[in-house]
Amino acid sequence: MRVKVLSNLTLPSVTITSPSSGAILTSGIVSNILWSPSGVGYDKYQIVVGNTVINTERQLYDRVSTIDTLLASYTSFPWNVPNLLTDFTSGTAYTPDQIKNSFYLQIKMIKNDSAGGGIIALSNKVPFSVSN
Repeated sequence: MRVKVLSNLTLPSVTITSPSSGAILTSGIVSNILWSPSGVGYDKYQIVVGNTVINTERQLYDRVSTIDTLLASYTSFPWNVPNLLTDFTSGTAYTPDQIKNSFYLQIKMIKNDSAGGGIIALSNKVPFSVSN
């Protein structure tokens, strides 16, 4: 059996470039989420917002494409920041003050295949605070 080694293979990766780490986002104001992808071989990406205190993530956006170059051209998302403090504390014992400084954004790059696919690259988690 012969095995061909691909030495120039570039695995997909993604880095969030905006908002910056430690930013304060205000409910009701549009904040542009910007990222820089590299590599190929992914079919879609998801943008998620999470909170480390409550240990919860919610999907903001899901983009699918069968053409890598087209998908790679999507590098921004205008996010009208909702009232995350109310959204994330509803139905919990947490107060807005307990969670307001514990949010993050992350981008997940996903490959679909016959086995169901999965996450093949994760961006850095960019922490941010929320102000109403």
